[in-house]
Amino acid sequence: MKKILLVNSNTENAPYPVSPLGLCILATALKNAAYEVKIFDGLWKQANSNRQFSLAKELINFQPDVIGVSIRNVDDMIIEQSRFYIEEIEDLCITPIKNYAKGITILGGAGFSMFPVELLERWKFNFGITGPGEETLINLLHSIENGHPTDNIPGVFERKPNGHITGLHYKNFTTNGSELIVPYPQIDSHLNYEPYLSRSSYPIQTKRGCTLKCLYCSYPVIECKKYQLRTTKDVVDEIESVKKRLPDVVFEFVDSTFNHPPKHAENICREIISRGLSLKLRTMGVTPAGVTPVLIHLMRQAGFVQIDCTPDSASDKMLQNLRKDFNIKKLEKVVSILKEADMPTMWFFILGGPGEDDNTLDETFDFIQRFIDERDLVHITEGLRIYPDTGLEKIAIEEGIIKKDESLLKPHFYISKLLGQKKLSERIKEFTSQHYNCLRAADSAPPKEMIQKALEIRKRKNLADEPMFRTLLRLRKEEFQTDIQK
Repeated sequence: MKKILLVNSNTENAPYPVSPLGLCILATALKNAAYEVKIFDGLWKQANSNRQFSLAKELINFQPDVIGVSIRNVDDMIIEQSRFYIEEIEDLCITPIKNYAKGITILGGAGFSMFPVELLERWKFNFGITGPGEETLINLLHSIENGHPTDNIPGVFERKPNGHITGLHYKNFTTNGSELIVPYPQIDSHLNYEPYLSRSSYPIQTKRGCTLKCLYCSYPVIECKKYQLRTTKDVVDEIESVKKRLPDVVFEFVDSTFNHPPKHAENICREIISRGLSLKLRTMGVTPAGVTPVLIHLMRQAGFVQIDCTPDSASDKMLQNLRKDFNIKKLEKVVSILKEADMPTMWFFILGGPGEDDNTLDETFDFIQRFIDERDLVHITEGLRIYPDTGLEKIAIEEGIIKKDESLLKPHFYISKLLGQKKLSERIKEFTSQHYNCLRAADSAPPKEMIQKALEIRKRKNLADEPMFRTLLRLRKEEFQTDIQK
């Protein structure tokens, strides 16, 4: 049982393609353990006219003993015309694997970790792994090879011959804050990285876990409720290694929240600065609670060209209801800090949560108009996707929006009864129609023509240092002004 095929089932490339970091970490760990590993990257290979055939051909040619399929997301979390990926994954990945009818089958990934029993029942795979998988997968393979039971391996689910599913979910185990040791994945050595270079970035993970208590968030379920931190040396060693192989790459820190705990983020920046590395960095998930002048100054020195800031609301009432650990005064101070540092920022708001009403919407809209730079992008999501084992699930059950023990695999959304979906949508549409830098989640993927035009402008005007979102916003501004003149 030495040949393992890992399948990236994700085919979503909006707003930009995301390389499969988790699978590449798995592949590295497996190779270190003397397994022969290949990755099938469905994001690009399944773009062929006969998409099933490409995976079927890989299976026939490679003849794997084990097939692992990563489920990144089960849907796009957009309430309007929500895209449900599971049926597409069945068509493009599960069916060819079933037709191959050989080898041990294993499911994993963030999406699977949210719905392990439902997906194992649906697809009849042999095993599933919840949470991070590099150690778990090797332990599972060794147990299978040696004929040992798998029931006591943390994070592993097994479908028994009688169809019964047993398992120990990763979320039920504590990491005790232990140091995180990740084998350098060298993503560009495991798959063809060329298609990612023009539109995407190189993912770097500095930790796992999340100690925040946001009402709706699934990260504590996926990665555990305590932090495992990588050492600053380990993180920057990886960055430096990648920089030597890919000199022009942009790095993205993909932690659930980069600046929490704040000292960890500061230390990573200091390590980068001390080595004199010339980098382009960006990050998702910056919580306003952890934004300080010191941190942002260090981030600028280290090479950050943009950040994603996630306040979710600009109403004190809603910040409290969403269990955020900051208030509107702190949020206003954050804006001042970011402007002082001239840090390009994408802002993310999620509207319609418990207690949202016209007044709280007005507070958020007023904040956006008064404080956020028109060169910065504002991304607005209508309604909150309900995930298992979150505070939002409990509220949704109490309010009769969902039933207790109801499967949430297919998207269910929460919208405050004080507004309702129709009114919430109308108010957000009205607001975004008046501000070219504000986009609804349903409209956030730029048209291909706009992306192509932006790439041409960036090349012609030598705008390599400008965040892509600002180039796209300038094109949107031109369209916006043209529409007004008409």
